[in-house]
Amino acid sequence: MVDPGLLAEFWTLMVVVGVAVELLVLIIEYEHDWRDFKRGVIHSPDKPSLLVFGVGFIGAALVYSALPESFASMSRPVKSRLTCAMLLSSW
Repeated sequence: MVDPGLLAEFWTLMVVVGVAVELLVLIIEYEHDWRDFKRGVIHSPDKPSLLVFGVGFIGAALVYSALPESFASMSRPVKSRLTCAMLLSSW
């Protein structure tokens, strides 16, 4: 059986990776819009990028698939590697 703490960390990592991918897609889309704005001429729109759509979709799917498991693992008691005593001793 898989350690619940390790499973929780895995799903948390999936959320972090998914959000990072979404931020990357947001930056790419902003760059495209900024390039169009600097052009200053009204023109027909460019063909949408399938790559940007695919990467954004994967990022959203990672977050979507990981959130239910992440929330479920938070409701179970898990021995954390970082305990409150460790946090307080570092102050």
